[in-house]
Amino acid sequence: MKTNVFTLISCFALIQGVANAQNETNRGTAPAKQKDLSQDSLITVDNKLDAGEKKISLFNNLYMGGEYGVSTGYQNFIQGGMWAQIDHDYFKIMSAVAADPATAEQKQLHKNHSKDCNCIETRQLSDVSLIYGKSYQFFKVCQIQFGAGLAFVSKTDKDDAFNSQKHEFEPERYKKRGTVGIPAEARFVIQFKRYFSISCSTHVNANPIKSFKGVSAGVALGLF
Repeated sequence: MKTNVFTLISCFALIQGVANAQNETNRGTAPAKQKDLSQDSLITVDNKLDAGEKKISLFNNLYMGGEYGVSTGYQNFIQGGMWAQIDHDYFKIMSAVAADPATAEQKQLHKNHSKDCNCIETRQLSDVSLIYGKSYQFFKVCQIQFGAGLAFVSKTDKDDAFNSQKHEFEPERYKKRGTVGIPAEARFVIQFKRYFSISCSTHVNANPIKSFKGVSAGVALGLF
């Protein structure tokens, strides 16, 4: 009887010792597993952030570009400028001109003058703008930009009062007016590497003299 009791006590002690050892093992491995999961999560987040930076970095640069197109009420529309893009933001200084071409009479008159005489004037609207905008990327190499800012606007028109009384041999006279306007633009860009892109855009300027808009397409060169 005593032998049986001693055997039972020994078995119970052995089982209790194994259970305690197993609990200690579980306590030691649980923080390690949790730590490994936390490290994996941090690595995944870092990888995603790095991937996002790589996508945006394709567009981060200092650019020079120009576009040619059409404008309402004028035959030609040209715009160009320089801008810097930093992630989703860009800052631009640019100029846009909507103008009529020189007439045959003006070209003939200019032949008798020096090349830098500046005697040819045509009806036109132009602005010099400072623009801040936002860029939105898609399809890896494409982005859409929306921007607005402040501009100085110049308008050149025929001086009808003078022209109605001038002699036949006198050239037509033009007059200029200036004001401040609010420019806005929307651009679609396809980027090739970091150094070259093609784009099409719409440029609008709202001002007290005469608001105007133009649609154009062109290229831009990344400088770095």
